[in-house]
Amino acid sequence: MASEMDFAQLKKNLRLSQGVAVFSLLCIPVYFVVAWYYAGSYRGGPESERVSEFVTFVVYIIVLSGVFAARTIESIMRVSIYRKTQDAASAIMTGRIVTIVLCEMVAIGGLVLTVLTFDAKHFYLLALFAILAIGVFFPRWKEWRQLYEQLHQ
Repeated sequence: MASEMDFAQLKKNLRLSQGVAVFSLLCIPVYFVVAWYYAGSYRGGPESERVSEFVTFVVYIIVLSGVFAARTIESIMRVSIYRKTQDAASAIMTGRIVTIVLCEMVAIGGLVLTVLTFDAKHFYLLALFAILAIGVFFPRWKEWRQLYEQLHQ
């Protein structure tokens, strides 16, 4: 069983991870303002639309595959703990921060698409997906404690 010192470190890491998640959520409205500005500043012609369809497809694939790859982070955390390359509290925190950053990359991908295509609908869709993904992966004490106890059995 884990000691009180380990739980104190785990709680400290949880608060840090929650701060990163909240900061990521607060960055999305800033991206919204930039996307709104770019979308309203220029209307592309037919040539840019042909290019933008290909670019849009590539960016969607890259960005969404990053979020689905975030699901593997937990197994990577477990392997690093079992191999004793990291202590459990640090591994759990690192995994959650990487997951949150991957989720935020969805909104950044939408911003990039808006800048390239001057169409904000991509940002709106991907920003909504990013907010939902951050909500799903938001660090919670109950999950962390269960994972920590499973890893120390």
